[in-house]
Amino acid sequence: MYVVLVCVLACIVFVPGAIAGARGSSADAAQESAQAQAAEAQAQAAEAKAKDAKAASDADEAKRSKADDFELSAATFDDIPTSDGLVSYSLAGLDAPKVSSARRASVESALDAIEEQGSVSMVLVDTQTGSGLAYQPDLVVYGASSFKALYSMYVCESLVEKGEVSLDDYCAVNWVADSSGGYSGGSYPVYELIEAAVIYSNNNAYGALRDAFDFEGFDDWVTGLGANDAVYREDSWFPTYAARSSARLWSEMLAYVGEGSETAQWLWDLTGQTTVSFIRDGLEGLDAVVHNKAGWCSDSDPSYNSVSDAGVVDLDGRTYIMSIMTGMPDTDSNQALVGQLARALADCCGDLVPSGSDDD
Repeated sequence: MYVVLVCVLACIVFVPGAIAGARGSSADAAQESAQAQAAEAQAQAAEAKAKDAKAASDADEAKRSKADDFELSAATFDDIPTSDGLVSYSLAGLDAPKVSSARRASVESALDAIEEQGSVSMVLVDTQTGSGLAYQPDLVVYGASSFKALYSMYVCESLVEKGEVSLDDYCAVNWVADSSGGYSGGSYPVYELIEAAVIYSNNNAYGALRDAFDFEGFDDWVTGLGANDAVYREDSWFPTYAARSSARLWSEMLAYVGEGSETAQWLWDLTGQTTVSFIRDGLEGLDAVVHNKAGWCSDSDPSYNSVSDAGVVDLDGRTYIMSIMTGMPDTDSNQALVGQLARALADCCGDLVPSGSDDD
């Protein structure tokens, strides 16, 4: 009896302890399992984060590589977004640059002031990075004399460089728009007509060039660069075209000058001597160098109104193409409005370095 009693008491004492021990071991195991699962989850999260970071880094590197390989051409202007509002963009495949709200508001205010007087199409682009601003880039506007330098480029690039025309060849002036403007009849060397058309915006000289060379491949040249709205028209030698096309052609001017020919450099120098530039006037005091050709006209038919200017701006060590095409009638105050827009755009240039570029 005594032995049985002792065994019973031992069971009473030790069995609960064994059960408690088992429970403790189970709890410890559960805790260890939970900790292991948490550690595994953390490791997986860290691995996913690392993968995401690498993917982002690879994407940034791809963007940088694409930006490094970027080369502005007439064709790249296809990628400017079509929009009725002011947009920033990158032609190099990078994120669009972020323009400060204050500078953006200044540009929009200048655009609004112009639109109170007429229509406006605008493109600004940093030629190195392909970043820029645009407003209604495909709205066609009567360009007036703004096309004279671009047409002269056609003559030089497509005809003179190929030996089909010499700058010393003579062209007859058969079309007189302004009897008091000189070149009212007679024949003059091509170089003299180009100088008069580009520097002094002489209509008679420009007309002589168009009369001589319009059917020597002009349409093929201009459409080959994507400026389909600037083709030959029977009713006018002054095309109605958009800022996108204007900017395309000025990019071709840069490419042509970059080839280094004597004729190209001569033409480039002429565009830096223009007697009228609303852009140059607007950037006064900024130490900017402007190569341009402006156009201006007032007409009883509003479709022939224009205060426009386009060209290349060198500012703070960078090169920009700026095209401002407006359907405003020509007045001193409207010319000043174009200058004010040019100044507002120049003030944005520091914001045009896009995210992901090496200059960022």
